[in-house]
Amino acid sequence: MQEGRCAIDTWDALKRELRSQFFPQNVEILARRKLRKLKHTGSIQKYVKQFAGLMLDIRDMSEKDKVFCFVEGLKPWTKTKLYEQRVQDLTSAYAAVERLFDPSNDSQDTRRHPSSSSRGSRNNRPSSPKTTGGDRRFNGDRRSHQSNTGNS
Repeated sequence: MQEGRCAIDTWDALKRELRSQFFPQNVEILARRKLRKLKHTGSIQKYVKQFAGLMLDIRDMSEKDKVFCFVEGLKPWTKTKLYEQRVQDLTSAYAAVERLFDPSNDSQDTRRHPSSSSRGSRNNRPSSPKTTGGDRRFNGDRRSHQSNTGNS
């Protein structure tokens, strides 16, 4: 304060002053340690929330580093998808993973999670009649047809 007036004249200056007065000195170090250990193991919403919370305590990280840390903590198939999309900022990365995990999205099937499939051999069949070369009128189980022809 100078002559009864506050020297803080911008919002950023106020935020800096509040942080310096009320945040523990090592809050950023603690947040960086948590960030290093953070992995996507549960729901994507929980991971995004945890990551965003840590970003509040880490003030000087570049956007590129934030995106890198976020993507590197994801499950392998999700990480691959985000690198394919070449997201450039954290907001885009959050939106991209939300789309990948959107329960109303029908494309979230065994193609994305082949090891956790409960559908078994259905993944190995072509999906369109054009690629099967078979009769389009046939609606039965193709496995029984294959076993009759000697194909397995």
